[in-house]
Amino acid sequence: MGGSTHISQRKVLFGVRMTSALQSKDSDLLATGGTVEALLRRVKANDCAGEAAAAALPFLIEEEALGCILPSTSQLLAEFPDVFEVSETAVRLRDNLSVLPSSTVGVSRDDDAVVASDSTARIPLEARSGAVQSVLRQLRAADAVPMLRGWRDETFAVRASFHAPPRLLIERAAAPLFGAGAYGVFLNGYVCADETDPSRPTHLWLGKRAGNKPTWPGLLDCVVAGGLAAGAYEC
Repeated sequence: MGGSTHISQRKVLFGVRMTSALQSKDSDLLATGGTVEALLRRVKANDCAGEAAAAALPFLIEEEALGCILPSTSQLLAEFPDVFEVSETAVRLRDNLSVLPSSTVGVSRDDDAVVASDSTARIPLEARSGAVQSVLRQLRAADAVPMLRGWRDETFAVRASFHAPPRLLIERAAAPLFGAGAYGVFLNGYVCADETDPSRPTHLWLGKRAGNKPTWPGLLDCVVAGGLAAGAYEC
C-alpha cells in the first residue's frame, strides 16, 4: 500500500508541474485545447543537438548511410585505418575486412585479429561486425570513450529501417557512437481525472530508473521500457 501511495503522489506531482509550466507561457494553446502543441513547443525549445548534428559525418557501409558520427568519435576511429576510412566528408567501414579466426559478436574474446584482405567480394556480416567489435574492445580497454564503461554484452543491429536486414552488429553501449538507429518497446500508463471521459488523460504514471543504470540513473522514465536486441523482434 505504501508503494502505491508513493507512486500515486509522484504521478499527481508530475501532472501539476506539467500544467503549471505550460500555463506560464502557453496559456493560449491550453485554453484552446492545444496541450500537445504546447508540449511539442517546449520539447523543441530544449533540443540542443542541432549544432552537433551539423558537424557529424555520415557513417557509410558499402556507401549506404546508416548513422552519423561526431568529430570526436571520428578522430578516434581514424586511429584504426584497417577498419575505418575517415575523410572530411564521411566515415566509411572498409570493404576489405576479414577477421581471424572465427570471431563471434556478443562473445567476450580478446584474441581476434583484424586484417585487410585483397578480396573485393561482399563482406559477410560476421566479419564486418567482428572487425568493429575488436576496435570497440580496444577503445574500452583504453578507457578512451566514457560511454563504453556501460558495456552490456548485448548486441544491437545497425540497419536502414526496422524491417531491413542488419548491416552491422555492435555492442549496445556503442550504438550512440555511430548515431545508429535503435528500437525499443515502451509502455506508458495514464489516468483521466474524469473517469467518464477516457479520451482526455490528465496524468501519467512514471517509473524511476535504478541508481546503477549506466544511462540516466535515477531519472524518471516510462513505466516499462527496453531496447530491442539484435534478433529480438524476429519471429
